[in-house]
Amino acid sequence: MSNSEVEAIGWTYWRKSLWNGTACPPVILELKNSSLLIRSEGGVLATARASQVAARYTALGALRLSLAGSEFTIINYAGPAGRSPSRDFVRPVTESPSQKICGIADWGPVLEQAGVTVEGYRYSELVAFGVGILVGVPLLGVLVAILVMAMNAMR
Repeated sequence: MSNSEVEAIGWTYWRKSLWNGTACPPVILELKNSSLLIRSEGGVLATARASQVAARYTALGALRLSLAGSEFTIINYAGPAGRSPSRDFVRPVTESPSQKICGIADWGPVLEQAGVTVEGYRYSELVAFGVGILVGVPLLGVLVAILVMAMNAMR
């Protein structure tokens, strides 16, 4: 598949604020004819050729996009305070013949296929990291407890 044939569309959230979910509006990401477009309910926020887009996954699973001189942090969920998009807003997504993208983890391979260099963590790596933390931290706690008991027993 050539770069110009890659077409995808999906809606997600733009994290304008790290702490305020109400400041995280829904956005539509659309990749068409090797150009990426980001649109909010207020209109087009940015558009650029795929060759001029930089993408990086953060350690917390967000997707940072740099295009047209602007930075956008894209997230899957805006929290309980985040607002859902209107039906009219998501209509272009639901009615598009393009490939539907459900989450930001799926954008990485699509952007790479269009010629964007995607850096950082991948969702699968984050899941493995999370499982490692869930298993590793309690295990480390047990090892430290055993070490402390052994040191106390030697006194």
